[in-house]
Amino acid sequence: MTVTPPDDLIEFVRSTVSDLVRLNPLAPSSEKYIQYHVEFELLRSGAGYHLRIGINYRGAKVQEVRIRDGMLVGWNAAGQALGRGGNAKMLLAGHTIVERDANEQLMSDSKFSGGRLPDGKYVRTEFKTRGWLGQTRNLDGKQLEKDIDLLKNDGADLLVIVLSEVAYLKWRGEGDEHHAARRTGTGRFAQLFPPLVEVRRDSRRRRKIDFEGQRWTLIQEAVTADVHSVMPDCLHILTLAWR
Repeated sequence: MTVTPPDDLIEFVRSTVSDLVRLNPLAPSSEKYIQYHVEFELLRSGAGYHLRIGINYRGAKVQEVRIRDGMLVGWNAAGQALGRGGNAKMLLAGHTIVERDANEQLMSDSKFSGGRLPDGKYVRTEFKTRGWLGQTRNLDGKQLEKDIDLLKNDGADLLVIVLSEVAYLKWRGEGDEHHAARRTGTGRFAQLFPPLVEVRRDSRRRRKIDFEGQRWTLIQEAVTADVHSVMPDCLHILTLAWR
């Protein structure tokens, strides 16, 4: 069942990604870097949100990562690195590892629980980035379409998309017609990505759209890199989408 992300979680993710990309415009070259930065900053924020991560138990169990009273739950400073059970440095089984919910999504990038979410609910989050460096310039669109379909088909609750200016324009179908015709997904993406002039004008404005028979909510922000960064004034577009 789809979970609507709480407003404070949406704002935290938006501001955290925006600040990171503004100060370090190389960050969108790595989806995992963006993802892990959001996860660890959320844990440290004091807002009471937790991480729910898969572990190597054949998919049957997950680990809940949380901070309580300024300490990582399960950390046992008096334990031993090779200790077992209650004598271990990191207490796992019976402490931070729990059964995976029935029909729980296996492959989500991140799952956030706690905070203002009801008990037993979590926000399944997918990250998609395309930066200015060569290794993230793949613009065939198939991977983004997979994330869009996850949100559409109840496999995700929140999409976090960070695109360089060039990636944003090309995924809108702009640029050379010959190359644009070879990119998959641009017809769908144009419904999510309005003209750049509109994003600049209405940056951070929440809007509702009808997307393929569903009502989606989007926040988009034009993020300009700091003049003292390694890429002064370069532009990224941040999009958050949920149902």
